[in-house]
Amino acid sequence: MAETVFILGAGASREAGGPLMRDFFDVMQRVLEGSQNQALKDTLHTVIRAVVELEASAARIKVDTNNVESVLGLFEMTRLVGPPVAEGHDDMVDMLDRLIAETIERTVLFDSSSESRLVPHASYMALANLVKDIQQRNAQRCAVITLNYDCALELALAECGVPYQYSLPSEAPTDGAVPVLKLHGSLNWGHCATDGSLTHPVVPYRVETFLQNVPFHPGTQHVSLAISRRLDKLSCPECQEQCSKTPVIVPPSWNKTSVGDALRPVWRRAATELGDARNIYVIGYSMPQTDLFFRDLLAIGLKGGSRIERFWVYDPAEEVRDRYRTAIAGPVLQGNGCLRAEAMTFTEAVADLKQRLDADFDARDLGQKRFGY
Repeated sequence: MAETVFILGAGASREAGGPLMRDFFDVMQRVLEGSQNQALKDTLHTVIRAVVELEASAARIKVDTNNVESVLGLFEMTRLVGPPVAEGHDDMVDMLDRLIAETIERTVLFDSSSESRLVPHASYMALANLVKDIQQRNAQRCAVITLNYDCALELALAECGVPYQYSLPSEAPTDGAVPVLKLHGSLNWGHCATDGSLTHPVVPYRVETFLQNVPFHPGTQHVSLAISRRLDKLSCPECQEQCSKTPVIVPPSWNKTSVGDALRPVWRRAATELGDARNIYVIGYSMPQTDLFFRDLLAIGLKGGSRIERFWVYDPAEEVRDRYRTAIAGPVLQGNGCLRAEAMTFTEAVADLKQRLDADFDARDLGQKRFGY
């Protein structure tokens, strides 16, 4: 298991162009209204009308209809208990999932090099290289737990030659692979579209495979990694049926039963990695009140907490840092002084970690030379 665990939130994707959850609907409307795809715009208008209907409920009970993940959770609830939010539309969850995927893939953009390779974002490349350094120089295993749906991290890891795995049962094991644990799903995760397939395995369309199959014009700017649109190229290993074009996206709400047991191995692995970690670095994840699932997962993973040497939080927002101080700073963590919260962006956080960890590496190497071991 890993000794160093990174936890990434929307603040990391924001630097790559991705919207935050609180302004997601505004970005979605702005981006998709200009689409030439009329079916996509019709889907957008249907979802927006449904959100307006939900706002009537918000007048009677506190519902955050500005947060896309909160709305997705409510759509999940109506799918379970009915009636549908929009008359004649029982598939509101799939419709919103498709819009989320399209919005992210149209905002998290990349440049194509002269060799027709997509160039990862600098901040993610810095993180991928940091993971590589920790594993090579310090002989420590790393894991990444991310609450983001995009594939910017995987692109950077692949570019750096760092093998990774999602801990999905459909994957073949790879020695030395970095666990990339996407708790809320991913734009490149397909699932079977047949009825009664909730227990069928999730199938990842790996970024490297996608890039081999889809050519990009050299030297092009603002290229979309539109991997979710090709999920129907995958087939379900359980029944051999074609996968749906709708990616696996799971809202951070009380209910995750809609994906059956398919993601349970990912969540179990995340809890194990947190429990075994000595160093936990949280970057750009606000730990919102609505994400009770992750709070519970963190509590289970950190029970005891005797191994924790560093629990460092990086976020520009003071309220987020205070939230961690209140929620995480129990006697075990607070007493040994391992909790640290800094007002830094994703780029600044990775640079700070590199500087501090390089100093640790240099001090260790000096000590080994001085004492002959």
